Amino acid sequence: MQVLCRSLSDSYTEGLRSLSVALKATFTLHLTTMFFQATNLQSSNVRTLRLNPATNQAMVQFINNAKTYLYENVDSEAIVDFFFGEIESAGKFVNAYCKGNQYTVVG
Repeated sequence: MQVLCRSLSDSYTEGLRSLSVALKATFTLHLTTMFFQATNLQSSNVRTLRLNPATNQAMVQFINNAKTYLYENVDSEAIVDFFFGEIESAGKFVNAYCKGNQYTVVG
């Protein structure tokens, strides 16, 4: 995403001379995607579970499938609840908050 600031032009009178200042700046915003991986998963269904609370995404790899799925629009409160142990089962988390959402196969 690129943001362009408007050109600013100010004139200052200094005696008989005029000083014209024009400022122009371009900023580039880089979004970093960081997933937190749930450790010590003891699930009969989920091999790995990575969660990104900033983008509401979950990356899931199932035990019976080599593909990795990136789920969008995962409930951010559910992600926090999972990290703080209020949702103990990775499989129940995926079934309740990921499946049914838009997903992309990423691996």
